[in-house]
Amino acid sequence: LDARRYDEYQTMSIPGGISVPGAELVLRARELAPDPSTRIIVNCAGRTRSIIGTQSLVNAGLPNPINALRNGTIGWLLAGQTLDHGQNRRFAAVSEETRETASADARQVADRAEVKRASRADLQRWQAEASRTTYLFDVRTPEEFAKGHLPGARSTPGGQLVQETDHFASVRGARIALLDDDGVRANMSASWLAQLGWDVSVIDDLEAADFSEQGDWDAPFPTPPQVEAISVETLTQWQKQVNVAVLDFTASVNYVKQHIPGAWWTLRADLKQALGKL
Repeated sequence: LDARRYDEYQTMSIPGGISVPGAELVLRARELAPDPSTRIIVNCAGRTRSIIGTQSLVNAGLPNPINALRNGTIGWLLAGQTLDHGQNRRFAAVSEETRETASADARQVADRAEVKRASRADLQRWQAEASRTTYLFDVRTPEEFAKGHLPGARSTPGGQLVQETDHFASVRGARIALLDDDGVRANMSASWLAQLGWDVSVIDDLEAADFSEQGDWDAPFPTPPQVEAISVETLTQWQKQVNVAVLDFTASVNYVKQHIPGAWWTLRADLKQALGKL
């Protein structure tokens, strides 16, 4: 079972592997390996998502022998094995019985991690707060999200959220609210976020009618400050005619790849010191 994003799986995969992104594992694994004597191997490209995925299955109490593939697809390649490319093996919809079993198991895992429970009323109150950021993440698959989601939610598949939390929840001390429509994926994802120290809650009282919005997530942008913007042409002229300092606040790896000629790289947190050196 390949715990990466589907597009990563299609790029390269272990022969015979099935794409089951991290948060889907507890929901889907029982039907993909119904015989409890079947060994389940979870892989990713390296180690993080395979370890998290394997431990998720163990935490949820699956009876199968379960292993993570050490070093994933990279290790497979370095061992002289051949990878598949362009595969499309995916999971099918699960039965109601499987969903109920997985939901009960996931809730127990979340409770052990002391994940908080919340209602839509709680969410509305949090979203009205001006003093604290609340992130609302829909941890189902992107395809499910596009068909219908809670207004204001962002599509953030649970496996990626756990691995790359800082990419999605960049405000320190923010509150995270998770949701799904089956009681499995949000609880499993929340169990890991809680162990990472996040203030995380699962929204419990959702009904099918609540998933009323379709399409992509529309990011809410705050009102920008009144700062004068200039064109590329203007900056080019200024650099030729006057003494101009350009500061680049991107990630250092992006700065190394490419940047505006003459630009200085710095961190926003170091702006005061950077200005003192110009």
